[in-house]
Amino acid sequence: SVSALVYNSAGKVLVAPSGSTVYFYQVTGAGIEALATPSLSIPASMGSITTGFLLTGSSGASAVFGTNGSPAAVVKISLELSAPVIVATLKFRSKDNRIAVVAHDTDNAYFGSYAHAASGSCYVTKVSLAAFYEADSMFIENCQADLTTAAIQGTNLYFGNAASPAHVYHLVASQSCPEDCNSHGTCVQGSCVCTARWTGPSCSAPVQCPRNCSNAGQCIGGVCHCNLR
Repeated sequence: SVSALVYNSAGKVLVAPSGSTVYFYQVTGAGIEALATPSLSIPASMGSITTGFLLTGSSGASAVFGTNGSPAAVVKISLELSAPVIVATLKFRSKDNRIAVVAHDTDNAYFGSYAHAASGSCYVTKVSLAAFYEADSMFIENCQADLTTAAIQGTNLYFGNAASPAHVYHLVASQSCPEDCNSHGTCVQGSCVCTARWTGPSCSAPVQCPRNCSNAGQCIGGVCHCNLR
């Protein structure tokens, strides 16, 4: 079954995930037809895709999907290249945050979970869309049933569940950033957007160089400065 539909009107591309496979279609006046690259699959360890949305910004259009794995994962697929490609993945720190629904704005996404079998609690995990990291996590005690719907208005978050009777939960997103981003980034609606040489939820970790510069140079601010031979 198709778990979400994402449509990029600029490129007239329709994205339809089913299980762990994502299918891509071109929308034409005559209907829809498969792209030259008709599908791609996410790693099976991430689980099945349960929800998604279209993300647009300076880097173009992307489809962002959440999964029900344990731990859950968030996958970002670029729709701007000649063929769709996975450009970023993120696995949640907790194994209890299996994604069911999402609400998002231009800066952050808030993924609501299935109810945890043992505790009956549900989780909401905040992901910074600019830096693509897990910025925060909160839980709803005794939610008793899976979160099924989500909406956002400013800093107000609303999640509905499948209980009988059903409940709607109102959360307020934090606007403060951890450790004030350590003066290595900008706080945007509660998430740090780090400068080029820093990373992490509080911009406290220096960006590492690939393969430690192969032991043939120095890593300075995430950039290899190679030794002269």
